[in-house]
Order: sequence, then C-alpha cells, then structure tokens
Amino acid sequence: MTKTAFPAPNYPRPLTTVDVVIFTALEEQLQVLLVKRPDGPKDPFPGRWALPGGFVDVEKDQSLEACALHKLKEKTGVDTSYLEQLGSWGSAERDPRGWSATHVYFALLPHASVQLERGAKAGLRPHRYLGDRHRAPTQQVGVQLPAGVPAVGRVHAT
Repeated sequence: MTKTAFPAPNYPRPLTTVDVVIFTALEEQLQVLLVKRPDGPKDPFPGRWALPGGFVDVEKDQSLEACALHKLKEKTGVDTSYLEQLGSWGSAERDPRGWSATHVYFALLPHASVQLERGAKAGLRPHRYLGDRHRAPTQQVGVQLPAGVPAVGRVHAT
C-alpha cells in the first residue's frame, strides 16, 4: 500500500467493512448465500446468520472491491471475478463495536459456481425480502428456513 507524507487526521474514524450479497437460483427459488457467525463471547451476534464480509485491512486491501472479493473467498470458498457495488450504509447503531460504515457488493451467480468449501460455515437460504432500501441489507435480509429448522431472525453485519 502506498503511504503519503501527510499525517492521518487526528479524529475518531468509523469501522469500515464490506458485505457481499450473492444470489443464485435453486429449484426455481432465489437463494442468498449466508455465513454462520462464530459462537465466541467476542462476537457481537454469536451464532447468527450473516452476509459474508468483514473489516477492510488498510495494509492489505487495495480497494473495497478487492476486499469484498477476498472476504467472499475466505469465508465461503466462492470465487467470482464480478461484483457490482450496491451501496454504502453507516450509523452509530449499526454495530455495537462502534460507528461503522459498510460497503455492499452483490452478484447473481449460476448455482453451479456457488460451491462452498468443505467445512465452510456457510449455506444457501431461500431469499424472502431485502426490506427497506434506506437500511443496510445486512440489517434487512430475512431468511425463510425449511420446516424443522429454527428461525434465525434478522441477519446482522459481519
């Protein structure tokens, strides 16, 4: 990463994340790819389903899109060369760890290309709705699970 001679401004900065919405069709139903968050005490939403994504690493990530592509591959094993930026959302209430902004990317991929890595804590879930266009998809994606599978509620930011 290129460094400049200018010092960074001395004021609080928001957490910066990317989230990826991968859609695919399976059995004539639109599906969304989700990951299971860790159950650890340090996770703000333990055990919940979420969109794949994560924090931008300013030392490694050359762009938001590059970060989104590598987070998708890292968390699900899904590799794609195409993502489209959907939008950006942020607020003081979005993440309990602090003021955060997320940059959301999406793609519609053929089901055959959404092959999850063995052991990945990820899965396809029937898509029900995206919700209000003024709120982040990570706060609005609803999942409708097959009978017998407990409801997981809303999907939270990664």
